[in-house]
Amino acid sequence: MILCYHKVHPEIKSYWYVSVDKFNRDMAALQAYDVVYLDDYDAKNPRHAVITFDGIYDNVAEYALPILKKWNYPFELFVVGDTVGQDNGFDQHVEPPCNFASIDQLKLLAANRGRVQWHTASHKRLQNLSDEDLDRELTPSAELRAAFPSPHLDWFAYPHGDFDQSAVDGVAKRFKGALACDVGNDDDRHRLTRLLLAEKHDLFKTRTLLAVYNRNSGHRLIECLDSIFKQTIAPDEVFIIDDASTDASQTLLYLYADRVRIIRNEEQIGPAQSVSKTLQLTSSEYVAFVDARDRLRSDFIEHMRSALDRSPHASAAHSDFVLFGDRASAIAEEIGAKPIGRSARAGSAIFVCNRPDLEADLPSELKSHLPLDAFIFRREAWESQVSVGSKVVRVPHPLIECGIFTRDGLETPALLEQTALEWKKGFIASQIRNDKLSSDLSETSAFAAKLHRDIHELKDAIVKLKGANADLRRSQQDLKSKLDKARTKKAKEPPKQPKPQPSLLRRIRSAAARLVR
Repeated sequence: MILCYHKVHPEIKSYWYVSVDKFNRDMAALQAYDVVYLDDYDAKNPRHAVITFDGIYDNVAEYALPILKKWNYPFELFVVGDTVGQDNGFDQHVEPPCNFASIDQLKLLAANRGRVQWHTASHKRLQNLSDEDLDRELTPSAELRAAFPSPHLDWFAYPHGDFDQSAVDGVAKRFKGALACDVGNDDDRHRLTRLLLAEKHDLFKTRTLLAVYNRNSGHRLIECLDSIFKQTIAPDEVFIIDDASTDASQTLLYLYADRVRIIRNEEQIGPAQSVSKTLQLTSSEYVAFVDARDRLRSDFIEHMRSALDRSPHASAAHSDFVLFGDRASAIAEEIGAKPIGRSARAGSAIFVCNRPDLEADLPSELKSHLPLDAFIFRREAWESQVSVGSKVVRVPHPLIECGIFTRDGLETPALLEQTALEWKKGFIASQIRNDKLSSDLSETSAFAAKLHRDIHELKDAIVKLKGANADLRRSQQDLKSKLDKARTKKAKEPPKQPKPQPSLLRRIRSAAARLVR
């Protein structure tokens, strides 16, 4: 399969973004595949996978590259020539502002197993183009050719996944192969199918169960669960098997009831039968069992799961581990663990066990002294009773701290007092946060109420204004109607004749008569 990404960022700003955590999870899932360059890709090989990016945006260099280096994967970078070192102003009406990678960033990516490939000059759809326009879109710039000689710029990706036969023919003359999207054809080297990855997609082919065995270890259970919830790759299921504990475990477990599945044994049956009972309740392919007294490194699931993904014929994977507790020295001597210091909290010695000799076969001592906590199994291998000679792979990192104590399951007053104090501190801190949130909520509610009143008053004012405006329009219409009627009436009236003026002689006589009177 060929994967296609666009933007990798801590924040999911649009469909074209995947989060940093999601990208790391995808890269972990690819441990079940052989990640190769396009030059080496065989579409008919179900284990082959290729990582590609389209764009290329600067967040690929900032966020994706460290993860790619961590997993040591090769990858392909399909650049749009006109956008190198520019921003995405052309599509900011639908996408948040984002910068494309500069030449220097592309060189950095290329120096870390990336290969720069071609995604046209301007990201134009390759349909019904003139020969001149098609030639421009399919021709990498001289600057890029000089900066990235072959095997760079040997492959092509169709913009938007669109193309016509002229485009395919033009691409075939210039490039070793080309990538389409969902409408591709894996039998045609110049229109291979790609899978567009979004935040919602999950590449893992297997599910992982992490089961915690607890027998009166409530005072240590919180640390164990906290280490589980901080995993870089979270397990798909978390079970807690409580083996008829008589301490405060039940009270603690209810605090996590919404995050884990709790399985309670009414009578104590021991770890072995608890494991068998658990396997009947899950369909997860990978299963890891830890004790409530253990603490996991944050990348425990990531490394252990990847070890099995890389080795399809292995029945189990194991890691190095650390032993602590007052009985740690006795167990360390039996299995050859080496001291590395002392616990500041308990004052007892701490040991680390590195067993490279376990790389080939599962040893018989697994059932006696070697902690199951440091293993992850294929479910079918466990159910078929893993035997000596089964292949096991080693993860050369101390990924788990195993607590070994003389008085297993007995809470001392000092530990209870410490746990109670920690709970009290947490409760007070929660109260302070709750009071602050309540205050903020009250202020927000008051502001919302005032805003609601203002909006209501504004609506009333708008209604009144609309009414006044309607009255004004009616008055204007009435005035116009009256004016039109007056003009019509005046137009219909006959013109007035001017009154005849008396002659001059008559006016003189009239004036004289008035004087005589």
